[in-house]
Amino acid sequence: SVTHIGDSAFSNCDSLTSITIPNSVTDIGDWAFAGCTSLTSITIPDSVTDIGYWAFKGCSSLKSISVSENNKYYSSVDGVLFNKEIDMIVTYPAGKDTSSYTIPDSVTHIGDKAFGYCYFAFSYEQLYGFKIYCYAGTAGEQYAKDNGFDYELLTAEKPGDITGDNEINMKDLTRLMQYICEWNVEVSGSCDFNGDGKTDIKDLTRLKQYICGWDVELY
Repeated sequence: SVTHIGDSAFSNCDSLTSITIPNSVTDIGDWAFAGCTSLTSITIPDSVTDIGYWAFKGCSSLKSISVSENNKYYSSVDGVLFNKEIDMIVTYPAGKDTSSYTIPDSVTHIGDKAFGYCYFAFSYEQLYGFKIYCYAGTAGEQYAKDNGFDYELLTAEKPGDITGDNEINMKDLTRLMQYICEWNVEVSGSCDFNGDGKTDIKDLTRLKQYICGWDVELY
């Protein structure tokens, strides 16, 4: 079985529109799919532990990169490839919406010309009118400043403030219980406080522990 996709293995295969990466593959080499201008989407299986430098560079039709939820090293948010901790943008698909991008406040590292540019004829050109939405004091704001992009600062959500009153207390716990029980109530922000991708009784317990002063973190 295939365990490795070598450097430049499919580079400049402009007729390649889709590919299924076997779950036996552990690493994808540098420039592996670079220049595959017809490739529209790709899924990273849970077996992949390493993705090489500019593996998807110049894939101008690539709109999204999906990652198996069981992968321990990478994740995907709205089609953008991140490391598992979602603090580093690995690849922003070149074919994705090119008018703006909202950078999560968890991001601490963004590569040179990671997005907001098109790669053509071996050079980068900044996209006209591209706008960045980011949070104050983050890598996103620094990237926008360093690259001269128009940007807008967002207000960070307060994990646990389900009612949206800028406080975390028993009102939030009650609202979460109602939400889990499928009452017709609104919640502010994500309620997945333990980071397992679901909202259930475990999140209710985590929020209760936080309110009671336990040393737990809300994601």
